[in-house]
Amino acid sequence: MVSNSWLKENWFKVGLLALLVVSASAAFYWFQLKPAQIRKECIKDYPKAFDDFSSSDGSNGGRFSRSLNFHQDKADYAKCLVERGLEK
Repeated sequence: MVSNSWLKENWFKVGLLALLVVSASAAFYWFQLKPAQIRKECIKDYPKAFDDFSSSDGSNGGRFSRSLNFHQDKADYAKCLVERGLEK
């Protein structure tokens, strides 16, 4: 157990260390975990934005249609990131 006199002598250092730990934890959450969570949610909402549209089924019309859908899904994914505050 920490003696009461030790805490009275070092209260500033203990408080500063606690503030540093809380600040580092908050910064890690805000700049690492939160953006990863937002990207994960947007990928879940628009999974086709990361499909490979270059595979051909033998018809050029199908490839063109998939290309348009792919670009629309990419645009929707980017819009999702903007709406959730990750990008401008």
